[in-house]
Amino acid sequence: MIRYSHITAVVAALVALVASTANAALVVYYEEPFSLNPSAPRTFVLGELNGQHGWQSIPGTASVAYWGQGDRRVGVSVTSRGAAFGFETLVSSPVFASIPQPTGDDYVMTMLLGFDRNDVTWYVTPKNVTNNRVVTRVKFAAGGGIFVLVPDGQGGGAYEPIPNMTWEPNHNYTLVLAARGDGRLQISLDQRSVVEFDGASFIQGIEAVAIETGNERAGRKMIFDKIKVRDGRINRQ
Repeated sequence: MIRYSHITAVVAALVALVASTANAALVVYYEEPFSLNPSAPRTFVLGELNGQHGWQSIPGTASVAYWGQGDRRVGVSVTSRGAAFGFETLVSSPVFASIPQPTGDDYVMTMLLGFDRNDVTWYVTPKNVTNNRVVTRVKFAAGGGIFVLVPDGQGGGAYEPIPNMTWEPNHNYTLVLAARGDGRLQISLDQRSVVEFDGASFIQGIEAVAIETGNERAGRKMIFDKIKVRDGRINRQ
């Protein structure tokens, strides 16, 4: 019988998680601010994202663009295509790093994101490319609910809601996702409490990330920026 894990507790504030990672032996192995600066490690240009520094996207759906207050930030703008296309992956990152298997390390991914409307479902999907599996999916459901895919270890799984947490349009969120080497998954959004999922078959090692959508409506936009992925050991709690 397949057993799904359940939310065990709201364990800490985001500031506590950040503080613990700062004191741990965590190493940044991928960081992408989508810089236009020619002196940056990777220089992007405004316009179509597909093909820039290993990023892939369905042509016409994702672009490097200015956004935010005063349009001074640069990130990736992703556009839904409408119900006729159904669920699809619009953006796939390059492989950040090849993670040794097995590993007992902790992996922490942070990113900035925002949405123009809340009538389309969006997914942030960290992946383990070596094993051709998703680590989880954070589902920003149409209407404002937030759910997490809890794998069953056999290629399936179920979405569980994050209680007392919703998302709204026209707001910038910081997503922190910690895939712990002991099987736990911790998620925080916009400096709210960390929600912990325990005892699940969360595969270790974040090697890439994808942006997916339910495409319920056409022309809706998601913005993402400032991706950082770290590897090491968070202080055990």
